[in-house]
Amino acid sequence: MSQLILVRHGKSAWDSPALADHERPLKHRGEEDSERLGQWLLEGGWLPDRVLCSPARRTRQTWELLGASWPQLPPVEYDAALYLGERPTLMAAVHGALAEGAHRVMLIGHNPGISDLLIQCLRADGTGREMKTAHCAVLELAANGEALEPGSARLLAYWSPRGEE
Repeated sequence: MSQLILVRHGKSAWDSPALADHERPLKHRGEEDSERLGQWLLEGGWLPDRVLCSPARRTRQTWELLGASWPQLPPVEYDAALYLGERPTLMAAVHGALAEGAHRVMLIGHNPGISDLLIQCLRADGTGREMKTAHCAVLELAANGEALEPGSARLLAYWSPRGEE
């Protein structure tokens, strides 16, 4: 079975109104949360073999910090389509990575797309949780991820910085 690790970027700064959204950095809290998430993934054995990441500064920083403690980093693809990508765009990126032979794909992105994808995968009725900053969901995909149909995945693990669900 294939797995999908969904990560929403860490808490970002809104301090400079002159900064374009794409260039907003992580706040100190976002940096710490990203490092802790990386450690949790390492300790749980949830390391991906492929990473798909939005090219926004805050998602790139999230990736760099969460992978900092890992013994080896997988290939990462920064895809402009993932920046504020909607669910169909995110699904297409995941399908592409799985078709290329990845077994455990990590997707680092933004809301609402990342939450919409989680809801789609877990709940056939379209209800479910919203992913807050630095939250992570590890999913087992049915049929090797060939179709991310509503309710077709199973939640294996969920992490949040403060332990909330």
